[in-house]
Amino acid sequence: IYQDYIAQTWPFGVFYNQNNNGAFLSLILFVGVGWFFQRGPRGLQRYVHLALIFLLSLAMFVTGSRGVALAFLFGAMAYGALAWREMGRRNLIHLVVVLLLAFIVNQGVQWGLPGDTLVEKFSDRGLGSFERSLLWASALELAADVPWYGVGAGTFWYFYPAYRHPDENSGGFHIHNDYLQILIELGYPAILLLLIAMAVLAITYIRRRSAMTVEDHGLFAGLVALMAHSFVAFNFYVLPIQIIAGLYLARLHHH
Repeated sequence: IYQDYIAQTWPFGVFYNQNNNGAFLSLILFVGVGWFFQRGPRGLQRYVHLALIFLLSLAMFVTGSRGVALAFLFGAMAYGALAWREMGRRNLIHLVVVLLLAFIVNQGVQWGLPGDTLVEKFSDRGLGSFERSLLWASALELAADVPWYGVGAGTFWYFYPAYRHPDENSGGFHIHNDYLQILIELGYPAILLLLIAMAVLAITYIRRRSAMTVEDHGLFAGLVALMAHSFVAFNFYVLPIQIIAGLYLARLHHH
């Protein structure tokens, strides 16, 4: 929040870019939401908790990441589908109000700052200038030429220049699509194992849904949001995010 509103620099937080920062904040936010519905705090504790959720959601929206916003919405729908019976009408209304307030506050502040707001990034102008289309097109050409076992972990940057479009201006280290990058670097066995693991997680969790708490649903929704966002980011290559995701998986396995 300080970086964007006051220093007027990119809101990276402690990460390399704002997209990974937003993904990390989204993971933490879903835990806060799950804890809120699980504990049902009252009195001052309730308002303190809602204030923390407001700050986390505001910081997430401040990143201005379209991918984070869409992935959060996807995770929120998953959470709602799993936990709607246990939420409680009053708690749900309070939470929705806080999230909407954070979004509106961020929009209001960013209208007075340089650059596009999150809403403007979803406009025809913002989507028309989507910079990753050239990156993905070049990466797909590379993927068509790599062997079935890949070119080696962490070597995308080495092979990419030969396929890079002349107008593509990214750093060239990541594709901003973890699944495509894993396919290129580690081949078909790795991407198949990853997709199977994700499917097993989803099927197992849904089957054990009745034994899970609303706090567990928050952990699962956070992972859903992370996996969705990884279609347009490189979260699987960021160690702090993977540590948090691993802790979530361990917690769910314990239950």
